[in-house]
Amino acid sequence: MPWPKILPAAVLLCLVAGCGGPRAPVAVPSVTAANLSPLLGLPFGTAIDQVEALGYERVRGRGSGSYWSEPRSGRCARLGRGRGRLTSVMMLPRDEC
Repeated sequence: MPWPKILPAAVLLCLVAGCGGPRAPVAVPSVTAANLSPLLGLPFGTAIDQVEALGYERVRGRGSGSYWSEPRSGRCARLGRGRGRLTSVMMLPRDEC
C-alpha cells in the first residue's frame, strides 16, 4: 500500500489515540520510603516527583546518579538515570548521603 493512501488513516489513528496531545497521568505503583524500587523504569521526572512526595531531598548528584536523603528516617538512596528513565535504585547507609 503506498504511503499517500495510508497517511490519512495514520493521522486519524494518531488523533483518536491522542498522539501529540497532553500527556496522560502515569500510573505509579505502590511505593514506600523504605522501598523505591517500584519506581524503576518510570520517566525520571515522574519518579522524582514520587520520591519527593515521600519526603526525600536531593543531597548531591554525580554523573547519571543522584543521592537522596529522607531526614525523618535517615534513609539514603542513590537513583540512577538512563535515557530519561529511572534505571537504578540503591538503598545506602545513612552516612553515604
